[in-house]
Amino acid sequence: MKKKVIFSIVLIIAGILIVIINKIIGNFNWHLRSDFIWLASFMITFGVFWLGILSLKDVKKEGVKIFFIIFWTLISIIVAFVEFMVLCWIIKTTTIKEIDGIKYCGVEYETNRLRKNVYYYKEYNIFAYHETKEHIEEFYDYDDYEHPLYREYYDENSRCKIIYEFDKNGNITEIKEGE
Repeated sequence: MKKKVIFSIVLIIAGILIVIINKIIGNFNWHLRSDFIWLASFMITFGVFWLGILSLKDVKKEGVKIFFIIFWTLISIIVAFVEFMVLCWIIKTTTIKEIDGIKYCGVEYETNRLRKNVYYYKEYNIFAYHETKEHIEEFYDYDDYEHPLYREYYDENSRCKIIYEFDKNGNITEIKEGE
């Protein structure tokens, strides 16, 4: 029994540490960070739930057992809600780049030709980041990840995109309007 309680407490602490480390590493493989955050979410919720189950094993009276079931269910729901809000807040405030004076959250993609694409979202939604009304997409060459080849601005309201092309020094060489 004591080992199970220690295991559930270690599970909760490990989940909290994953969230803290995830916030510290900042701009590092967004998909991996996202997977770690969901792992931490399940670890913390499972740890709290497991503590509740273990507390029921020692209770003999039926009325007290029902009280503990309701109590731990409410605590698990509250922990899951608070954890969800904190995790959304942590991801949402992960600012990667400031473009035209506006801070954007970036999501990196690697293509099959070793070209890197970065999507920057102003209105970030943790569950559906492709569903935003406006985003910026940067395309990098495989041998130069410092300066983008070009940057595309997408806006759902205008139904067109603006393309900024850059030279090797990061200066804008051409501005085009696309469909």
